[in-house]
Amino acid sequence: MNEDAHKLSTPDCSSIQVEIILEEAWIHQFLSRKNIVIALDEKNHLSNLQLSIQTELLILEADILEKEGSSIELAARPVWDASQQLLLIEDVKLQTNSKNIWVKSAGWFAQIFLNSRIDKKIEDEANLIYRTQLEKIKKDPVIFPIPKAGKGEVDVSSITILELKFLNKAILVRAKIDGFWKLELSGE
Repeated sequence: MNEDAHKLSTPDCSSIQVEIILEEAWIHQFLSRKNIVIALDEKNHLSNLQLSIQTELLILEADILEKEGSSIELAARPVWDASQQLLLIEDVKLQTNSKNIWVKSAGWFAQIFLNSRIDKKIEDEANLIYRTQLEKIKKDPVIFPIPKAGKGEVDVSSITILELKFLNKAILVRAKIDGFWKLELSGE
């Protein structure tokens, strides 16, 4: 960037509203890179998370780390609480898949999940991931290319998710981003 242009005083932040589509395939890549593990209790953890997104429905499949060959499938209705900036999980339906006799035992396995409140654990993990990613975005400028013209950069001060909708194979996010926006138009 031109030295003289960079010396200009920094103005206050400005806001922009954006619409972002997070496709199911992008979410799968993100989950596999992060290798997320959700603790249900001291002895049981979920790993290898896979999401299927349907209109107003989220289906989560995960392996039970300590019970080889065992997994769960959880279907739920995710709801975004814009006032608290939190994801809520409602109308949970749980199914277990296993060849392990103990895991198949509805009383034993259901007891673990009822004590652990799996919906709350997944809610907490999703909200933690959101807050962690938000802090990363706020820490370093976000740089994006402008084809045949240069680049854009934004120092984000805050992001407010106004709306979050679960569509067929995608999540629609409408957000307000506050930050200092810079454009460098080079003409190359």
